[in-house]
Amino acid sequence: NSSIKPGDLDTLRGLTFLVAEDDETSFLFIKSALKNAGAQAVWAEDGSKAVKIASETAFDAIIMDIKMPVMDGFEATRQIRQSNRDIMILAQSAYAASDDRRLSLEAGCNAFIAKPFEESDLLVALVKMLEDS
Repeated sequence: NSSIKPGDLDTLRGLTFLVAEDDETSFLFIKSALKNAGAQAVWAEDGSKAVKIASETAFDAIIMDIKMPVMDGFEATRQIRQSNRDIMILAQSAYAASDDRRLSLEAGCNAFIAKPFEESDLLVALVKMLEDS
């Protein structure tokens, strides 16, 4: 259900998300969605940058693209999990028909969203993940 009720987005207001995403257009779309919900986005262009940034800075949650160069989202999640068991991680992938959902959860992601998605789908998935934690 991708309908946003008034007040739902309050969950996201003031939060900062690490967005691991190799495609700049996709990052800008996610950043805009987060900004509309009163949240901030920090960009990591690949999995290895995501691991480095996540180790140096505290984030409220991570949005992790699965298919990235240098280091994919599965490996980045596994490495982040070694030092941070608690952070919420939303996996995103354009290959929803494959095993990406199962593999994402096995790697340590808390939730999964299939690309392409609407802004409301992303925000609902983030609210649900954070409220279920």
